[in-house]
Amino acid sequence: MTIEFTAAAQFSITSEHPALAGHFPGMPVAPGAVLLDRVCEAATLKLNCPPIALRLDNVKFMHTVRPGMQLTIAFAQSATGLQFKCLDDENRVYVSGSINNDD
Repeated sequence: MTIEFTAAAQFSITSEHPALAGHFPGMPVAPGAVLLDRVCEAATLKLNCPPIALRLDNVKFMHTVRPGMQLTIAFAQSATGLQFKCLDDENRVYVSGSINNDD
């Protein structure tokens, strides 16, 4: 069974983001917490619930996200909840997982 994903939001982490200062000097990498914050922000709009009610499961970070990269957050409903992935314009997946509304 193929799960159909639908784009919900686009984002990029600017080089001025405060989390990049120490993560890592000279070779900045977007921290996973910053990426998941963007996913949760988009999920709260899609699920119409407060962020405190979200639970993330089976999160996988597959590739490094650098400042300035443009990523799309896509969601799909499945039997286990709301699936998500962050991908670039070539459909390369950088982060994936599932979100459940524990509200």
